[in-house]
Formats: sequence, structure tokens, C-alpha cells
Amino acid sequence: MSANKIPMQYALLVAALMQILPDAACAAKAGDDADEAKACDDCPNVSGTSGWVEGGIGIQSKDSYHFGRYTGQVDSGAYVNLNGVVSYRGSLDGAYLNGELVDLGLDSRRLSVEGGRQGKYAIGLEYDQVPNYRKQLTGASLETERDRTGVKFSMVPAKGWEITGKYRRETKEGTRDMGAAFGFASPEILAVPVSYQTDDFGVALGYQGERLQARFAYDGSLFNNDRDAVTWNNTGVGPVTGRTAEAPDNQFHQLSAQLGYQLSPLTRLGASFARGRMTQDQGFLPYGTASAAALPASNLNGEVNTTLARLDVNSRPLPRLRLDASYTYSDRDNNTPVNLYNYLVTDSAVAPGARYNRPYSFTQNLLRLKAGYKVGSGTDISAGFDNDKMERTYQQADTTEDRTIWAKLKFQPSAGVDVSLKASHANRDASAYDPTAFQANENPLSKAFEMADRTRNKAGFDVSYEARENLSLGLGLDYYRDNYKDMVLGLTEATGFSASPTLTYTLNERMSASAYYTYERLKSGQTGRDVFDPVPLWLEEDANKTNTVGLNFNWKAIPNKLDVGADLVYAKFIGKMQYPGNTDLPELKSTLTALGMHGTYALKENISLRADYRYERYREDDWANAYDALVQTLGVSPQKQETHLIYLSMRYHFK
Repeated sequence: MSANKIPMQYALLVAALMQILPDAACAAKAGDDADEAKACDDCPNVSGTSGWVEGGIGIQSKDSYHFGRYTGQVDSGAYVNLNGVVSYRGSLDGAYLNGELVDLGLDSRRLSVEGGRQGKYAIGLEYDQVPNYRKQLTGASLETERDRTGVKFSMVPAKGWEITGKYRRETKEGTRDMGAAFGFASPEILAVPVSYQTDDFGVALGYQGERLQARFAYDGSLFNNDRDAVTWNNTGVGPVTGRTAEAPDNQFHQLSAQLGYQLSPLTRLGASFARGRMTQDQGFLPYGTASAAALPASNLNGEVNTTLARLDVNSRPLPRLRLDASYTYSDRDNNTPVNLYNYLVTDSAVAPGARYNRPYSFTQNLLRLKAGYKVGSGTDISAGFDNDKMERTYQQADTTEDRTIWAKLKFQPSAGVDVSLKASHANRDASAYDPTAFQANENPLSKAFEMADRTRNKAGFDVSYEARENLSLGLGLDYYRDNYKDMVLGLTEATGFSASPTLTYTLNERMSASAYYTYERLKSGQTGRDVFDPVPLWLEEDANKTNTVGLNFNWKAIPNKLDVGADLVYAKFIGKMQYPGNTDLPELKSTLTALGMHGTYALKENISLRADYRYERYREDDWANAYDALVQTLGVSPQKQETHLIYLSMRYHFK
């Protein structure tokens, strides 16, 4: 995968779209409905065909997986690119056709076409490609590519009614990394092929009346993995090969309904309901490549039923008073059979003892209440209460209940100044440790932080100031603190703080500039215990800081002729993991500098030239991304990546 190739499948898709465009336009022109033929004398005439097409060439100085991670611009050298938009509007019959090509020369290309008659019917085709270049290593390059092709339609059979449908297939190909080991020895990192596809489809019927709105839908999803397992050679002591299962084939189906009703001019009701079913019955692999132990079943025979119900009420009983309430019920009922499975240590040895699989289920009851009152001009007070209760099976806590109370104040202390203050307090109560959650090696002193008692306090402050017509300032501050007061082992506390000042300045009608700065700090602390020496506790403190600066400048150097601009982003991250009384881990660091400059020059009314320059420098210091003689890795990715990109293009407008 590279940025300068256009595979045959994309060329065929473009050719198909080009065939559709004239046919659809001719079909649209054939409409002869007498009522719709009445033209509006005062309406602007937007009929006919219009659009633009842009072609260009880019030159990249160096390879950089970071620069082109999601675009495909990872290789040095030249590439060509193409963009375009076409639009057709019928003069009398409401016929329309829209087509778009985006970055046809890159691996992040997108194509779409949609046509029909407004208020009658529409059909659309779409294709997009999403690359992900993760790492460029000495042993292998980790990169995947997702291709999505879809079709959608809609039609209006009668006034207020609409039928819609969709189908999309997504395929993913490439290479990912995976850790593998035999027992407690011979760990290594493997480069594993990826090949799967997902089919999403659905149909819906909607109604929109003056007071009643409704929608009924069916949605389905089928996942198919072309690879059942990953097999690798053992370079150490033990069996010749190892094997582990890949993600299994599965499917999901759901029926849903949404209703909205205007009970009165001041009160609206909303309701939604969905019932879904997930299944997975892919055949099991043997316990190991060298194990003859019998499995208790041929497949998991997994089945999970989901139920979601929600009710909303929104009312304005008084001109200045707003009341909102919602209740959500969510249930995940896991009906997967429970079997007794042997515990596998290596691909040739089964550990003594066995374990049952635990089909996890939950039920959630969530209530939200909100009230707002407009005190006067520019002053608004709102407050609310949330109660979130979760009941679980096969988890460390059977029940958790989160209660959150919050308040927000918005006011204008003076002309041009807007201030917002917000605060919240949340308390989560968890039931006692459930000793039946696990079957071995459980520690009643340790609990997952999302199921532990917690107190959370949050506060925020936002202010914006229009100093003059051409100058605006802003500042946002946010702070939170989590306290896990009863946690003996695991996360004990966490805090976060962020500050974001902004500035926008317009020198005149032709020149403007803006700047922003963001500071974010996240800290947490946790306790642990050595499994081989469980008596002493160890402490760990984690601190992360991120600083980001952004600048933007735009200038109409020659009105209606030449526009230029520039933008700069600099970000720096520092992470520290400290162990009081022991040696700290090395700092984690990463910095990103990205500079862009562009200019557009109008040669003629319908022809313009554009020049772009992009520079990116990325550097990271990661102690985990280093050579380890005890682990067979795929190599070490570059710690520094730097590249320059020059792009020249011409755009032609037509009508």
C-alpha cells in the first residue's frame, strides 16, 4: 500500500460512476409531473450542471509512517492526486445528482454519488478506503487497509412517510502485531496477517406528522474472519508449533422503534425501544497442537440478547423554566452455555484443575433529571441529578450505584463578556466483594476500579471576551478528582486538570490570525503486591503532561485573486511512572511539530492554482520500544521521523 498507486478496482468504480451520471441525469430530465412543473418566478435558478475538478502532484522528501498514518503518504517520492465535485439540478421536476471524488491518488480515497428527485426518492453509492500505517520496523511493517463499499436508498411513498435502506461491506487486510509465548518462556512478537469482512445492512420506515413522529427499523451485522487461527514456530523448549484462535465469526440482529409526540405546545414525549440478538457458533480449535485432551463442546454456542428502552419528557411549564427527565433501561442477557474447560498453560501441557466459562450479563437503570431557569437577560441557571444503577453477574461487585448532582451558571457580567461555571459531585457505592466472581487466584483486596467505591468532584470555568470588533479572547479551565477510598490494591486516586486559552484577531477585512494553547495534566496513584512476596505493598504514581500550541494566519493578499495562509502546531507529551522508595522508570516523551503554508491564485474566473507546503517532525523516547535480548521482536521502529511535502494543483470550475 502506497500513496501513488490506483488499483484497478478503484478505476472500475470510477468508470461505473461515470456511467451512472449521464443515465441518472437523463432519467431526471424525463420527469413530467404537471404540478411540479410550475416554476417559482422569484426563486434563483440553480438548474443545470456545475462543479469543479482539481488535479495535482505532490513530492515528499522522506518516509514517515507518522505523517501518513491515515492517508497513505508514508513513502518518499512523487504522487498524483485528483479531487472533484459535480452537481446537477433539474429546472422543473426536482431531479438532482451529486458526485464527489476525494483524494483519488491516496490510500485515504473516497468516492460517492447520489441522485433522485427531491421529496420522492434517492439512491446513493459510496466507497472509501481507510489506511492505518502503525509502525515501520526492521522485521516487518505493521499496516492495514479498510475498504468500505455501500449503497443506500430512500423513498417517500406518501406524505409524511419515508422508507430507507442501506448495505455496506467493509474488508480489512494487512498485518498486525501479536504477542506469543510458550508457558512462561520464549516470548516473542509476531507479525500476523489480517483478513476479515463485515456486512452491515438495514431497512427503516419513518413517519413525520405535525405532532407524532415515529421510526421502525431492522439492522443486521455479519462478521467473517478468513483466518481461524494463528500458528507459529517455537524457537525455544517445548512443542514445535504454537497456535491461538483468531476472532470468531459472529452476527448481530436488532429490531428498534422510536416515537416522539408533542403532547402540548409546551411538552414533548419521546420513547425508544430496541431488541437485539448476538450469536457466535464458530468451531473450537483443539486445546493445543500437541494436546489430545477432549473439549466439552464443539463450539461456544454463544447467545446474548440485548434490550434497550428509553423514555424522555421535555417541558417548559413557565416561560423561563425548563424541565427535562429521562429513564433508560438496558439489559444484556448472556445465555451462553456454561461448560468445564481445562486450563491450558502451553500448547502441549494442560494445567491441573479446570474452569467454567462465565457468561457475563448486566442490567442498567439510569435516571436523569434536569431543570433550567432563565433569571434575566444573559443569565441562566441549570441543575440536575443522575442515578445510574448497574447489576452484574460473574463480576467482582454484584451491584454499583452512581449518584451525580451537578449545577451550571451562565451569565454576562458586562457587555461582550460571557461566563460559564459548572460543578458536579458524584458518589459510587459498590456491593461487597463477590468471592464467586473468579475461580482461582482471586484477591478480595483487589477490585476493578470501575466497580469500586468512588467519589468524583469536577469543576469547570469558561469565559469569552469580545474586546473589540476584531479581537476576541477565551479561557477554559477544567478539573476533576477521583478518590477510591476503600481500595487496598489497585487504583486509589486520580486527578486531571486542563487549561485552554484562545485568541482571535482580525487586523482588517483581508487579514486574520488566531492562536490557542492547551495544557493538560493527568495524575494517578495505585498500590500493588508482589505475587511471590505478598507481604509488602508497593506504590506507583503516574503523571502525564501535554502542552499544545497552535497558530493560524490567513491573508487575502490580492482580493479575489491571491489568498495565502499558514498554520503551526507544536505538541509535547511527558509521562512519568514513579515508585516511591524504588527506582523510577525512564520518562516517556514525544514531540510533534507540524507546519503548513498554502496559497491560492485565481488565473481566471474559473481556473485557480494552489500551492501547499507541509512539514512534520515527530520524535518519541519510549523505553518499551527498545531492543530486548529476552524477547524476539519485529525490530525497533524509528524514534525520529521528519518529512517535507510540496503539493501543486490546478482547479477548474464549470457550469
